[in-house]
Amino acid sequence: MRKVAVSFVSLLLLSCTMKKEEPVSFVEENIAFARAQIGREIAFIESSGKVLNPVTVKPEGGVYYCDYTDWRSSFSGLGMVPV
Repeated sequence: MRKVAVSFVSLLLLSCTMKKEEPVSFVEENIAFARAQIGREIAFIESSGKVLNPVTVKPEGGVYYCDYTDWRSSFSGLGMVPV
């Protein structure tokens, strides 16, 4: 009987301290993905020791980095946004 009481009290204490996991929202999940993606890009650029800009994604799925002499490195899509 004592074991049952101790087990019950232990279960009661554990259930009070356990937190229910909140589901991650769609927005939070995408922000975390973007943060990781930008972090990998920064790490790659810094490790190269050059001035590189991510321009586009290769057909194989990798990112193409151009240096500052490439015309695409100064291209900004903001020029196409109507004011």
